[in-house]
Amino acid sequence: PGLTIRQMLSHVSGMQREPVSDVWETLEQPDRQELVRGFAEAERVLKPHFRWHYSNLVYSMLGEVIARLDGRDWFDSVKARILDPLGMANTTLGLQMDPVGGYYVSPFHDVPVPEPTFDFRAMAACGGLASTARDLATWSSFVAAPVAEVLDPDTVEEMLQPQIMADLEHWTFAFGLGFIFGPAIGGLVAGAAPGAVEFARVAYVAAAITAVAVIGVFIQLPESLTPERRAATKAAGGGPAIATVLRAKPAVMGLIVLGLLVIGSAAMMETTFALFADARLGWTPRQVGLSFGLIGTISAVLQAVGAAPLARRFGPNRVALIGIASYAAGLTGMGLAVGGTAVLAALAVTAIGVGVFNPAFQTLVASTTNDDDRGIVNGLTQGGSAMGRIIGPAISGAMFQHIGPAAPFLAGAAAMVLAFAVAVAAGRKVVEQHP
Repeated sequence: PGLTIRQMLSHVSGMQREPVSDVWETLEQPDRQELVRGFAEAERVLKPHFRWHYSNLVYSMLGEVIARLDGRDWFDSVKARILDPLGMANTTLGLQMDPVGGYYVSPFHDVPVPEPTFDFRAMAACGGLASTARDLATWSSFVAAPVAEVLDPDTVEEMLQPQIMADLEHWTFAFGLGFIFGPAIGGLVAGAAPGAVEFARVAYVAAAITAVAVIGVFIQLPESLTPERRAATKAAGGGPAIATVLRAKPAVMGLIVLGLLVIGSAAMMETTFALFADARLGWTPRQVGLSFGLIGTISAVLQAVGAAPLARRFGPNRVALIGIASYAAGLTGMGLAVGGTAVLAALAVTAIGVGVFNPAFQTLVASTTNDDDRGIVNGLTQGGSAMGRIIGPAISGAMFQHIGPAAPFLAGAAAMVLAFAVAVAAGRKVVEQHP
């Protein structure tokens, strides 16, 4: 039977993956005549729609289809119909700008060598486009919210309709874990092999959750600074200066540093865990999201039923130290883990740290404030935590790339040891300030 355009676009035609001949061994790609002639000799390895089967050959032939229907080269057609109207001027056929050199590592040795470049020729329709992050963001925005002048929204909607289940084993897998389990929800929305539209949906879901949170804060949380106190503060010339607060309350500086170290270490793990899970374990976005959901589940339970009893029994400073120690142990475990089970166990230990540290830290911060400086103290400590979220990701990626996948976790564990010492000193200052 013949092929339909829908089958070709959806990778359900059943045709063989690559063109006839050893194109990837020789790196000599066919021209248009050779591609069409070879397609007539290609094998149909599966029945149409039997299962999802990726094919570079078929996508290259789609370029030939466009050329024959539009009367011009397929890229000229794409450029005139899509790239130019969307302003995607930096999306080109091949690497025509100043690209970063690529490298690969042979399976027989561990020395990176330059990745060769070659002319895709007629195979360019299956992977010959080069683009930039800005242009790809433009394309993603267009897919999420089509411009009718470029492509009718109904056509885009039809284009996005599922045609085949690529993952036959797990396609029914789904969870609903609530708003606090954002990564798990994101992983489920993205799926096992996400494309641009799935990531756009993740962003929309996150925006919706954020909107609910904003509304909830507006409705449920009372303003701590009443209009009367605000008027009195203005009449007195404003609240105390930051320097005055830091001199009068040395514990605040310790809490700022503590937040920076702990949150920075956590951010190092959070921003590289997906890369680690892919490199070491071959996990999909869904598996990564659900593993973060494990942290959310454990930490939520601890915060709901364990934080207050622990604080009453041991005091917030000791509970914070327990949390930091658990954090450090979990990060170390992830850095040294071999296999998915060991990584999940380390994540569970990390989740204990999250669950007991966060409420204890907030209790320590609250104990250093009064009505006059509550906003300043909260702002300073939150600023320290925010700085951790800036610094942590900034260095963790470089560690992952240049040292190894485990480096961000082990470095975070080392930072937690320093955080433990800072917490001891800050706890003493809190006790001295509020015996």
